[in-house]
Amino acid sequence: MLPTLNVAIIDVGITQSGETLSANATNLDSYQWINCATLQPVSGATGTTFTPQNRGFYAVAVSLNNCLDTSACVPIGMEGLEVDELAAAGTVKYYPNPALDRFVVERTDGSTIGNIALYNMLGAVVYQAAPQTAQHIIAVSELPAGMYLIRIETPKGAVTGRMEIAR
Repeated sequence: MLPTLNVAIIDVGITQSGETLSANATNLDSYQWINCATLQPVSGATGTTFTPQNRGFYAVAVSLNNCLDTSACVPIGMEGLEVDELAAAGTVKYYPNPALDRFVVERTDGSTIGNIALYNMLGAVVYQAAPQTAQHIIAVSELPAGMYLIRIETPKGAVTGRMEIAR
């Protein structure tokens, strides 16, 4: 006779309400909130909800019956950094993603890019430019590998997305 295997499916999603993050799954064995920039646990943050004291990216690691899983990182304190209709319309592109040493930001409708800002996982601006052109190349060879948030402003609105730098 074969042994029975019980598989637990854990919802590792996070719900955000203002500056407070809540793990979607309740009644699990443990919760540990993590600072995604350092990949270190946040001291004392072991409940189902967490309100970060600093802006940045955070995730929750959860366990149930010795099975562990971790949520995606969620930005906190990045006011005004939401994806809008320009991204949905596809009028702004940035590629390749992930980038090794440089990437291109491009307006596909031929209009200009006003401002570009690249944020690290701590929420600090690591690159900023105001090219006023339809295409701009950004050199990232001096930046550490990892996930970044990019904000592209145009006369028609702004786009925010994730950019990965790989080595």
